[in-house]
Amino acid sequence: LLGLCIVAAAFLLYQYPLTAFAPLVLVAFVVETMLALGLAFLLASMSVIVRDLMQVVPLLMQLLVYLSPVIYPLTSVPKGLQSVLAFNPLSAVFATYQETLFYGQFTVGGSLLLGAVISAVILVGGYLTFKRVEWQFADLR
Repeated sequence: LLGLCIVAAAFLLYQYPLTAFAPLVLVAFVVETMLALGLAFLLASMSVIVRDLMQVVPLLMQLLVYLSPVIYPLTSVPKGLQSVLAFNPLSAVFATYQETLFYGQFTVGGSLLLGAVISAVILVGGYLTFKRVEWQFADLR
């Protein structure tokens, strides 16, 4: 949310024109939030059982970001790998940010929908896993 506020301030400061597709950034933000919350539920519940998991999480998060088109457009990825990247929800989120804000278009609707479904599955799965192991958490009152 802070990042979106910074981008909005920069757009206002530099008087960058927004297109009709700019509100779709909020949809991408919701998908990103669902994924983050789902991963948080999942990792919190799994770290109770597997104590050393938190040592591996930074590496996994870095790998997830490297497999996402953050600084490169999705179109620069070879066609064979684009179908693999389609299963990374962050890939669709970042492509939506790039296309709607910088290119004034929205051609990744299918990828964003797939990312939303994957993020929703991770959110529900993470929440159910969290609720299943919640009784094992230490009560530190």
